[in-house]
Amino acid sequence: MGIEPDLFRALLPKNGLGLICGETGSGKSTLMAAMYRYCQDYQKNRKIVTYEDPVEYILGRLDDLLPPHQAQVRRDVESFAAGLRSAMRRNPEVIGIGEVRDAETAAAAVEAGQTGHLCVCTMHTPSPGETIPRILGLFPSQIRESAAWSLFGILRYIVIQVLVCTTDGKRRAVREYIIFTDELKMKLREMPYQQWGTHIDSLIRL
Repeated sequence: MGIEPDLFRALLPKNGLGLICGETGSGKSTLMAAMYRYCQDYQKNRKIVTYEDPVEYILGRLDDLLPPHQAQVRRDVESFAAGLRSAMRRNPEVIGIGEVRDAETAAAAVEAGQTGHLCVCTMHTPSPGETIPRILGLFPSQIRESAAWSLFGILRYIVIQVLVCTTDGKRRAVREYIIFTDELKMKLREMPYQQWGTHIDSLIRL
């Protein structure tokens, strides 16, 4: 899939929160399905639970050591947030959430990352820097700063993907991404959370 080597190494950390972003039809679900398949093939002891709307890929195979559990929102669970609460009872190591679109889902995703799970979610945002204020904007203003620091503690990467047409008539994924290394986190810690997004986009576009 042409995933950049440093991003490839960062996609499946032990815990935390990963955000896969882009507009509808940008291949987010395909990228996440490939991640899950790689995890099932090479990290066989990690149990995967996903909540999707709709389910686009059937992830399991008969020879999987731990077949993934996939649920569809409004058919199997009421909402993404309800799915996240349900996931905790299944004791997974990897939780996939189809979309973060409200404060309840965002808070549950952060909690999942804080409790030792890897939570991978999608959002419809156009750049890594714009993703942070978008997710924080879901929280009420009176708790936004505490939510920012909770997010700061668990955020592992933000990927923005688009599909572009190639000269041979096919499509290719192009990505902007930021990996939250210790060095980057030290820099962000020195500034107000309202400046994080601008700083991240400035690093990408140097």
